[in-house]
Amino acid sequence: MLSLGVAAVDFGGLASAAKALLKKGIEKLGAKLGLDSIGDAVAEGIRRPSFLAAISLGQDRGRMNLEIQHGLVSFDGLSVRYDARYLRANEFAPILREWIRRLFAYNGSEMIYLPFGIDDESIAAFEVSGPPEVMSLRVVSLDNLGFVPGVDSWCESMFHEMPVIDRRTQVFLVCTKDALLSAVDRCLKSAEATEGQGGTST
Repeated sequence: MLSLGVAAVDFGGLASAAKALLKKGIEKLGAKLGLDSIGDAVAEGIRRPSFLAAISLGQDRGRMNLEIQHGLVSFDGLSVRYDARYLRANEFAPILREWIRRLFAYNGSEMIYLPFGIDDESIAAFEVSGPPEVMSLRVVSLDNLGFVPGVDSWCESMFHEMPVIDRRTQVFLVCTKDALLSAVDRCLKSAEATEGQGGTST
């Protein structure tokens, strides 16, 4: 349970040092975020304690990894699937460049979408919200009805602004803008170096 008081957070069996670190991070987050977002951050902090440690220090010291494989997008082993029939792992370079362009412009005032998959009805994307210091990523589906594989350009279709038709309620990932940008940039360099050979990772 999480209430306005930090003492109400149940940290389970975490070691004392980890508990203190998480509480310190939550206190700082509380000055920036609403209660719901704090809950998201706590969940991520328990999964990856270095996250809240970085927030409490005002920086993300941990190196987050992004990996693109056949039908799979993964951040530090946390994965989501995409339809590999229409998009191969070695075709992600232009997608990652678009992610970087959108992330650079992101300031938290409006949500942005980072597409990572496509089929003949929808586009899979990460919906990014929250302040750059503590961004939340949710998996959503964007409308893509009418796309004809092999005829229409998947690249052009994925980068259009389309309405959300489905949104997962659970937050997929919480991270800082800088950490995500660094992970995407490293993955892009790997994608450009191995383009045409298969999967790509940081």
